[in-house]
Amino acid sequence: MDNRTKVVVTVFVVVVCIVGLYVAKDRAVEQEDDRLVIECSVDRFNEFGCAVLTVDMRSMDSLEAPYGTDLYVEFNGSTYTAIFVQDYSGVPSFSMFVSFIGAQKEYVVGVFNGHFSEGHSISVGDTVRLSVAGPNPYYSRLPNYLAGYSNSREDYPSDQVFANYRMLGGGDMAEDKVYRCSTPWGLYGRGELSDEYLSEVGVERLIGMDRSMEEIADVVKKKGDLYSSHLFLDGKVSTRFLSPSVHSHPEEIGWVIDRILDSDGSVGLFCKLGKDRTGIYCLILQALAGATLEEATDEFMLSFTNFYWIMKGTDEYDAVYETNLFRILYLFQHPELIDSMLDIDWSKAELVDFDLQEVITGFLIDYIGIPVEKIDALKAWLTG
Repeated sequence: MDNRTKVVVTVFVVVVCIVGLYVAKDRAVEQEDDRLVIECSVDRFNEFGCAVLTVDMRSMDSLEAPYGTDLYVEFNGSTYTAIFVQDYSGVPSFSMFVSFIGAQKEYVVGVFNGHFSEGHSISVGDTVRLSVAGPNPYYSRLPNYLAGYSNSREDYPSDQVFANYRMLGGGDMAEDKVYRCSTPWGLYGRGELSDEYLSEVGVERLIGMDRSMEEIADVVKKKGDLYSSHLFLDGKVSTRFLSPSVHSHPEEIGWVIDRILDSDGSVGLFCKLGKDRTGIYCLILQALAGATLEEATDEFMLSFTNFYWIMKGTDEYDAVYETNLFRILYLFQHPELIDSMLDIDWSKAELVDFDLQEVITGFLIDYIGIPVEKIDALKAWLTG
């Protein structure tokens, strides 16, 4: 083979390789009506019910979509709008998201405070298409929330703020009935501070939402000197992992109510930080005790002030309320929309004729199926 022939063959091979690479790339990234579209599939579902996607970082980078961008997510003939974030940060409640999970270096799609794998016709192997929709209207309004919380005690003004503990009040709630906090078996010193508080106020029963009894039992073996550990060994702790998607789990709501009614004395409620799951269950209890909407709002939002320094009266406080508590309250009033939460136009949603006690009582009786006499007993327990 002469030199000229070698050059021709070499050029031909290079061209074939380039075309092959382009075709391979084109299967994942396509240009469609002036819109770049990434096509991937569902690899599996993770422990939170999110779909883990087969898309890689290079393909996602080709979208040139910074965090806080809304993406179109298409699968099985349906198209949704999802916010693009990192590590689940800054996602509005009951909204779809696409998140880059840094620890695993993978992308997932899910519904915040909802189960993506339940109620949406999607399975492992199904095709998912991603493209840019535009900037999310809330993301830029959440600087402190997006920055995250600190695990260092020195960054907080008090032990109470750091461990997020306090007595629940509002309406006709009796004193020394319900306390809330981060888990007493937590890390970074929060656990010890919560435990000291529970011991100081003499809480008689604990109800946990972040781990199973078996998991807590393993921790108690290492932290047997805690007041909370003694309660556990005395059979005065009930704990299980409860879903952040509180509205969608009637059985779990019933379980919490039954555990409270099993209690003769004061009760302590906790999850990992005593913020989200604990916040929703405390809202339910406040409502039954006759708390006003303002009292319940202040109580729920205080956790965001404690962890993220988001102060009442600021635009960020309003944005957190609009994307979290407002939506929670709206679904309590409209439980018929729970199974189709992704179809709600939140820009048009309003709380009309909203009486907190009436709404929560109706939700528990009509939607969850709690008997009236049990609700009356719980109200009497909370206020008596």
